Amino acid sequence: MARDELEEPALLEESIHETLQALGVTPAKTDLVMNFAFVGKDKAEQLRSVARDALDTINAMGDFRNIVLSGASVPAQLGKRTKGEVLRFRRIEYEIWSDVARMLAGTRHLAFGDHGIIEIHHAPPAKVVNVPARIRYTTPVDHVIRRAARGDYQELCKELVTSKDFMGRDFSVGDQKLATVAMLGAGKFSPGTAVANDANHHVEFVSQQVWQHIGACGGEGQFALPRALSRAWLNQLLDIGAD
Repeated sequence: MARDELEEPALLEESIHETLQALGVTPAKTDLVMNFAFVGKDKAEQLRSVARDALDTINAMGDFRNIVLSGASVPAQLGKRTKGEVLRFRRIEYEIWSDVARMLAGTRHLAFGDHGIIEIHHAPPAKVVNVPARIRYTTPVDHVIRRAARGDYQELCKELVTSKDFMGRDFSVGDQKLATVAMLGAGKFSPGTAVANDANHHVEFVSQQVWQHIGACGGEGQFALPRALSRAWLNQLLDIGAD
């Protein structure tokens, strides 16, 4: 369900009804995603209110298999003037979800989704461009983005691994790679490699963060979704080099 539907209870009810009818399915066999899309410029209080009202409408229509609250806070454009700056973008989508999930504890369980570390409607440029070096790192409350001239990945990684944000080289495969680049150099490190490693850290961290919150609210075992496997065994087996 899109943002405009979530903000209008009557439209939301109509959209859900038409979708279920068109697919020929019942709520019990359906996962419903409340997609707030980009929320970086919104007030959390307003979004929480919209989410609660939308959930009242959704719950009145049946017992859905899973209900997911999803959003994104990574902006589409960062601008060239951000070179050398450490940018922090509040993870409003997680803040909203955790607050609403806590309010619903014991009555309804709400799953979490986000759009990762890249703006949700990102499209490759029409022509070849010199992509700057960029490291994106997810923390408990922010997306932290560092940017430098093309190829300056080693300096960015050095800044990250010596900062209070870094969670340690053994936290994920992505963290191992970042720490290795900081120590040994970038080698064949590329913009695509950077996105892959940053995304790996993001998925590992958010999975852990969300499941911890669900456990604290007494919600484990209440979803038709499997809990992610622990990453610890994988980190012990891998030795990530600069290539």
